[in-house]
Amino acid sequence: MTPKEAVVELVLFRDFIIQRADAQKRPISERENRMFDACGLAARAIEAVIEHHAQIADDRCRFDDDKLYEACGLPPVDRRVGDKAEMLKSCERFIDRRCNSGGWPTYSALRETLVDAVRAIDDLIVLGEQVSKDPLVRERALRDRAKALLKRGESC
Repeated sequence: MTPKEAVVELVLFRDFIIQRADAQKRPISERENRMFDACGLAARAIEAVIEHHAQIADDRCRFDDDKLYEACGLPPVDRRVGDKAEMLKSCERFIDRRCNSGGWPTYSALRETLVDAVRAIDDLIVLGEQVSKDPLVRERALRDRAKALLKRGESC
């Protein structure tokens, strides 16, 4: 069973608890109420873990950690740190021991790619306007230019 399937089952079980009590024309018992609450907490926790897991590299921040802990019913974390230099050494050890290099660009690299892509699109628009008033000729010129940019590995 996948985590997403587990969430669905937990939600269905919560619905079942209510439906069973309704069918028997009785209020939900204290035990059923505790099971109902536990299913909700477990479902929220699994969803939060899935969301947290999907975040990549420097995409995750302390607020994302707070959301995860809150969904699991935990109190906020104490973020007080001692000596800044010692903390930075600890961060460096964490990165060295628990992180893989490569594979995911940093935010600054993604920003550069976005800026390059916007410039390339702007260039294509200008080129299209200069080439011809005929939409078919303009479209053909834009496609040719875009293909050339892609072959060279530029963002567009």
